[in-house]
Amino acid sequence: MTSVKHKLKILTLNCYLLPPNPLLDILPGVPASQNAKESTSRIDDICDNILVNNYDIVCLQEVWTELFKDLILSHLGSNYPFYTWFTSGYLPGSGQMILSKHEMLSSFFHPFLLEDKTFPFGSIDSICGKGTTVALVKYEENIVSVINTHPQSELLNDSKDALRLHQLWSLTELVNYCKQTSDLIVLCGDLNATPDFLGVKLIHQLCSTKDTFTMSNPFSKLQLDVTYAVPGNSLVELSYAKRLPSGARIDYILTAVGSNARRSTTIGNIACEQCNIQPWGPLGAKSRLPFSDHEAVEATLSWTNDPIPETGSGDASLSSGVVGDDLESNGCSSTPVHLAKQFFASARLNSTKMARRYLISLIWSAIVFVMRFCGANFVNENLGLLNFVAITACITFGCCFFQYHYYKCAFSAFNQAFFCLEKNYKCKLI
Repeated sequence: MTSVKHKLKILTLNCYLLPPNPLLDILPGVPASQNAKESTSRIDDICDNILVNNYDIVCLQEVWTELFKDLILSHLGSNYPFYTWFTSGYLPGSGQMILSKHEMLSSFFHPFLLEDKTFPFGSIDSICGKGTTVALVKYEENIVSVINTHPQSELLNDSKDALRLHQLWSLTELVNYCKQTSDLIVLCGDLNATPDFLGVKLIHQLCSTKDTFTMSNPFSKLQLDVTYAVPGNSLVELSYAKRLPSGARIDYILTAVGSNARRSTTIGNIACEQCNIQPWGPLGAKSRLPFSDHEAVEATLSWTNDPIPETGSGDASLSSGVVGDDLESNGCSSTPVHLAKQFFASARLNSTKMARRYLISLIWSAIVFVMRFCGANFVNENLGLLNFVAITACITFGCCFFQYHYYKCAFSAFNQAFFCLEKNYKCKLI
């Protein structure tokens, strides 16, 4: 059997298509009015460049509304007959869209188990209903799992790291699940994490993924390696532009070889022929604005389909890191798995403490409410003061109940992650 070479050209872009909201115009540091007014022309620029570059698969994030989804399809629908876009959260859509020139066999949306719902507003993620979109694409003789994701935002907020790490850990479970029925995994998206973040390292270790940017650009300092807050991008929030003067790389195209047991061939000699950041230049031709506050990332993967060797697993070409039983024999005290377990152990302890605090506050507000009414003299009492105390106690009770429930769920989620890592990997906490 002769080997056949295949090529797949992929794009990922966080489009920054916020739902129109005039209230955002008054917020300092958010150029939302410009964004909302120019969204249509920016969509024109984005779609024109997608058509010119003839990508096989396109993964978009922050396509929040059905209006934006329909605008994109009006430009690309004839060239990309297969797409997926799911509703989730309080916004009309999950923000994630996958377009493919090749047949999409199936698709689903997997919401994150744990999201930011801290009182009073948390972050914008509280209403987004974030998660991961998976599409199974038939590309020539291969089955490709295309995974598009967008975890917890607020890149520079350390208090969100626990949420972001849990979401990226859950992503590893999903990637390894998809590997069982796929020949190739393509993971795209705005991970809101730099390459040195623990969650990104965890993906590489547990899923044997490779970063197409480092595959194509081993000397990254010679190339543009910033995908967010590029100096001069007028759509970046001022707070991030000040705190990230040189920008950060948080958008990725990762790849891994699957283990499709139904095939007599396997993917071998996989390579990234090119991976470019900001491939279209800094400004769109029609809007004369940046395409987004993020930069587009494109990659071209190439591989051959080889017969499965009698003693091979077919995954050696992309194998990286140490997984499974090998952790214990390779000094696991500083591996991403061990560090993640320590992180989850600390997070579940903190969640327990916060849940206990809010439970105490909940009980105390209920006692104040009951005692105030039981001891009230409704004839001589100042009813205005009485109502104020009652309303305050009710609000406090409701907020404390909400937060108690949230931290109780957070404890459960962190506990689940900890025991899954403890069960599947021998490296123990000491």
